[in-house]
Amino acid sequence: MTAKKRVDRVGPEPIPEHLYASRQLPVRRVLLIGGRLFVVLLVVCTLIGLFVMSLYQLPIGGSLLRSIGTVLPVPAIRVNSTNISYRAYQTVLDGWSELYQQKGATDDTNKDALKERITERMIQEVLLIDLAEELHLRVQQTDVESVRRTFIDQYEDEARYEAALYEQFRWTPEQFTQFVTEPLARIRVLDEAILHNEEMQDPPRTVIAGIHEEITRDPEQFSTLAVQVSGSLSAIDGGELGLRPLDDYPTEAQQVLRTTSEGGVTEVIELADRFIFYRVLEQDATQGVTLVNAQELSVAKRDVYDVLNDRRAKANVTYYMKP
Repeated sequence: MTAKKRVDRVGPEPIPEHLYASRQLPVRRVLLIGGRLFVVLLVVCTLIGLFVMSLYQLPIGGSLLRSIGTVLPVPAIRVNSTNISYRAYQTVLDGWSELYQQKGATDDTNKDALKERITERMIQEVLLIDLAEELHLRVQQTDVESVRRTFIDQYEDEARYEAALYEQFRWTPEQFTQFVTEPLARIRVLDEAILHNEEMQDPPRTVIAGIHEEITRDPEQFSTLAVQVSGSLSAIDGGELGLRPLDDYPTEAQQVLRTTSEGGVTEVIELADRFIFYRVLEQDATQGVTLVNAQELSVAKRDVYDVLNDRRAKANVTYYMKP
């Protein structure tokens, strides 16, 4: 009787150790080569970075940075987490410098002042873009075109407008749009949004509410407080406007003034650009026209520049280029 073969395992036999090692060899070689390349690239990038950073401090570095900036996104300024490229910065500075040179303002003092203004303007533009994103605002082409038309209308036609841009700034129409027209359109859009933003108008609304409450308790101090805090042109006269037709008052205030008795203080009224209230001194409707003499106290709303100044004070700005 034939003996049965003993079976110790089921399935294919394992790969012999020497064959397994030979299969892993190409993978190890690729990893080794890849690791070396990574180290080489890291060293090269570090050296390039150090070289570029040294150019910011060298007197001759400007021309080299200008050349490098056409290829690499070399930063000139960092605002919070956003870089302003050296190329954009230099293009804006060159354009305005060209205009100043044509006007004869080319001494060192004016050059330094211009550089400071350009630097600050570009920092503010980054902050305005961030603000627009936070408020979910987008500048529409119609907004840009509206601003562009204000420039074009100063010339005979669009061709003369474009020629003037090159003569004055050495800019193309696209560059002028990028550096001037779009920023102006963005400011317009943001200003309108901020004036109607409840949260951003809380500070002036709170201020005038407190003043209104105080004057309601003691109307006789209206003149004193108007001189101290009112933003109206009449503040110097204690807020008194003199007897005038009711139609001369803001449309939003006319009905309130009509129904407020002499000596009374109106509620706080919101206008497009300010908060305001009145103390009625005299009313006269005997000639068929309602005349009202009132004292006026107003507090301006916060505008885009107020918000921008707050953000500028808190911004983390790093200057890479030589001051």
